[in-house]
Amino acid sequence: MMDLKPGGLALIVGAKHLFQNIGKTCELVLLVTKDESYVAPDGVTYNHPDPACWIVIGDGLIRMVDDASPEQSNWAVCHPGHLLPLDGEPKQESRTRYTSLDLKARGSRRTPIFASAKTRTLP
Repeated sequence: MMDLKPGGLALIVGAKHLFQNIGKTCELVLLVTKDESYVAPDGVTYNHPDPACWIVIGDGLIRMVDDASPEQSNWAVCHPGHLLPLDGEPKQESRTRYTSLDLKARGSRRTPIFASAKTRTLP
């Protein structure tokens, strides 16, 4: 079994609040740490106040919005302990669902890129 890596696939096997995501597959995008800022797939910059979690994308994923209500957004934040890596190599093709969006961690050299015009891979 492989480790959790950007571009890899995982099965969501647990949740603290959003049990609707359990059983869904997702693609791992970025591991964010406590107090790290990032630009999410929706283009909004967020500060991550919790322990390290993965930003994941996948069809039908639900995330918690600021007012603590669930919203279907096709991306979510998942604790590493709630993800089961799926065997196989991480995906290397472009993320066609999102165009021209960058995920950048402020002050970090990690820069996952979402792009459909060119094939770009996660570092």
